[in-house]
Amino acid sequence: MSPALQSRLMVDAPTGDLAVEQHVYDTGRVRAQESTERGRGHRSYSTAARHDATGQIVARTKLAFEADDDTHARQRVTIVEPAHRGHRLGLLVKSANHAYARANEPALRVIDAWNAEDNTHMRAVNAMLGFQPVDSWSVFQLPVPSGDTSGTMAA
Repeated sequence: MSPALQSRLMVDAPTGDLAVEQHVYDTGRVRAQESTERGRGHRSYSTAARHDATGQIVARTKLAFEADDDTHARQRVTIVEPAHRGHRLGLLVKSANHAYARANEPALRVIDAWNAEDNTHMRAVNAMLGFQPVDSWSVFQLPVPSGDTSGTMAA
């Protein structure tokens, strides 16, 4: 896993009008997160693409089983380094990872994925892989005024 690539995820993925902050990952944070997931009984499958000339991980995806239900997984991260976009790396790593998971999880029947409505590239990748929309969610965000240290907010 590339901590630098993981750190780009929240600022690179289209999120409409939501204000998002970049999460900074290093190797220690990634290992701690993965250890926590394993401790909860989660298991996951990841596939990455490496740029041979530099050795840099330029695309990555992750599929996670987060419950005892071997038939159901959740698509997590799929990201491609901006300089390497436009070569179908997202589709390639995601497709390869699904095949890898299916080969090791014969009971797998359903994969859930979600994307912002304006994330047209990943929605196109998901459509090519056979995903079908089944639900729509709305996300609301309210800025909290800074400087109020009293612990209460006026209505």
